[in-house]
Amino acid sequence: MGRFVTLIMYSLWTLTVIGVLVITFQGFQYPDLNILVGILLVLTVINSYFSIKENPKK
Repeated sequence: MGRFVTLIMYSLWTLTVIGVLVITFQGFQYPDLNILVGILLVLTVINSYFSIKENPKK
């Protein structure tokens, strides 16, 4: 299960970084894309927070 969660987390971060680059280079001209990437960023941060909180380093 840990590998699956890690794979999902890295996939979310990859999509978020690609989305931020796309909306930046297009000059923020598509509001729907900006909203989708913003939501993806929020979900990615929440996922990372819970993933780190669940498995603290010992």
